[in-house]
Amino acid sequence: MMGILEPGHLLLILLAALLIFGPRKLPELGKTLGQTLREFRQHTSGLSAELSGSLDTPQIGAQSLPAAATVPVERVAAETVQLVATTPVPVAEHAPIKE
Repeated sequence: MMGILEPGHLLLILLAALLIFGPRKLPELGKTLGQTLREFRQHTSGLSAELSGSLDTPQIGAQSLPAAATVPVERVAAETVQLVATTPVPVAEHAPIKE
């Protein structure tokens, strides 16, 4: 099996384009389509280069973070353990068990 466009399909498409646009407009349409594809490729390659460049270098450094965001992990962990240890746990009331 060949690709999506087999030679018969491609010939049918070209024949339909010739009938719709005529022999004078067909070269101009091909040129316009080629320029459009070239510009599209340039823009997408530029965007992908910009995206990969921005992923390689971080935009925000540690110096630009506020002081609250630079708390040591050990301090946060200790405060969390203390909070969990002092939080009362609700006790569910159970009906007496009958034997």
